[in-house]
Amino acid sequence: MTAVYAAGAAVMAWAAGVLALAGLPTVPALLLKTVLVAMVLVVVTWRGLQGVRVTSGVVVAVTVASVVGFLANPFTWAARTFLGQLLLPAGAGTLAVDLVAWVAFVLATAVGVRVRMRETAKGYVR
Repeated sequence: MTAVYAAGAAVMAWAAGVLALAGLPTVPALLLKTVLVAMVLVVVTWRGLQGVRVTSGVVVAVTVASVVGFLANPFTWAARTFLGQLLLPAGAGTLAVDLVAWVAFVLATAVGVRVRMRETAKGYVR
């Protein structure tokens, strides 16, 4: 899961960068990168938790995997990983914003999967 977070997000950030070089203005390119990376985080987390009993320990493990994936992403070290550049120039502040947003997306998805599993187990979902 860690490798998929790192590789998927890096590919999406790279793709948005290529589109920016092809003439897309900076802000739309950064918004596109944000949406693409967010999609990777949600899909990888959601798919990774399918068929798994999502306990608190699993949520913590997924969070740790996502942080390691964040650190393994080559764009992290250029402070250009996620959405921080929309708010701040590249630097330590951008890294902090990116990390918090990255973990928030992964946690929200993991918790959503956990809630959905509980509802399914109780018979609330049709």
